[in-house]
Amino acid sequence: MTKTRVRGVYKHKSGGYIARLRRKGVSISRTFASLTSAERWITQTRIGLDDGDLVIRDGEVLSKNEAERQERTLLNRTLDSLINRLVDSGECRVKENHLLTIQVELGSKFVEDVTRAECLKFLESHTRGKAPATFNRWRAALHRVMAFAIEVDWRQDNPVTGIKRRSEKGNRRDRVITPS
Repeated sequence: MTKTRVRGVYKHKSGGYIARLRRKGVSISRTFASLTSAERWITQTRIGLDDGDLVIRDGEVLSKNEAERQERTLLNRTLDSLINRLVDSGECRVKENHLLTIQVELGSKFVEDVTRAECLKFLESHTRGKAPATFNRWRAALHRVMAFAIEVDWRQDNPVTGIKRRSEKGNRRDRVITPS
């Protein structure tokens, strides 16, 4: 390899160019067909690393969002794993069928990505046409799961908190006692 006029870019014997960038003890490199494309990559990568838009992870240059997504995937912070952890903790006071349904419907979602709108959609789909008390029980189950996510520092806030409980005032049965 021979040096070129651009710092960090070298000409290979095969005619291509190798751009090498060293940051914090990590060396990353890519091969290019032209000197201008190698120079462009090295300057864009330096700017991105300086601004914090790019991150070096495992010898690769990744966008900040992609690096966070990979980290969440490695940590396995999905609702499924959260519910399993809640059950294993021994502090689970939620009905098993509620937990299973939450796992089936929302289990693959990352805990940080669950929104209030998704929670409301889930609650309405499972309590459509049922008594207000049923809605409140499902809401309480989902609220407890998300509260546990806060306890284990997987989330900062509880999206279920903003969903109001329904009034159970009219939720009574009429019973008539007949003499026998």
